[in-house]
Amino acid sequence: MNNQWIVKHHAPANPKIRLLCFPFGGGGSSFYLNWARDLGPDVEVVPVQLPGRENRMGEQPFDAIDKLTVEIIPAVQNYLDKPYALFGHSMGALLAFELARDIRRKNLPAPKLFLASGMRAAHLKDPRPPIAWLPDDPLIEALKERYDLEVSGESMELVQLMLPTIRADILAIEKYGYQKEPPFKFPIIGFGGNSDGGVTLAEIEAWSLHTTAKFKHYQMDGSHFFINSERDQLLKLIYDELARHF
Repeated sequence: MNNQWIVKHHAPANPKIRLLCFPFGGGGSSFYLNWARDLGPDVEVVPVQLPGRENRMGEQPFDAIDKLTVEIIPAVQNYLDKPYALFGHSMGALLAFELARDIRRKNLPAPKLFLASGMRAAHLKDPRPPIAWLPDDPLIEALKERYDLEVSGESMELVQLMLPTIRADILAIEKYGYQKEPPFKFPIIGFGGNSDGGVTLAEIEAWSLHTTAKFKHYQMDGSHFFINSERDQLLKLIYDELARHF
């Protein structure tokens, strides 16, 4: 069955756990495909693809987290029959969090753990002014400043091409309205960059309020995209956390 929400990926013969991965704002989930090599045969990396990027470039991107989770639930339901975990970076962490709450409302199998990367806890507001409404050029400048991006040449062309999707993703974050619900019963692991100007250590630690189980955080070297600069260390930490649930 063709499932446009799931990127075609290598599925090990007998994985011990699945890792459903959600992209950062403006990003595509093929980013996670090469994680499978380093996480090894025990982990099936399942990249969840959103409209408006990569193989779904021609589709309208969503600008609301709750509308996305409604669509994602039936697409991932067949992947919840084995032990699994949720990973999301930046916007992806917020999306994974709300998906986990939808999964609980529908009495579907719960994840073994939730790995939240590069995003303040869901109940915290971003103290910075909104930027989704900015015209194109000021928006690009704001993105460069907030996320420590170097944008020029071909990368500038790509950003300009993806700007409608980036803008929709930012809007989804900026208009997200947290609603209080009981904390989860599974562990949450937080990851943050020690020079990320937009997400502080305290904001990462605040994820602890959303679980009655273990909470642990790792502060990585690097800015918002430490998932690139500290990739090898991050994957080792992720594997070690997943292995606790084999």
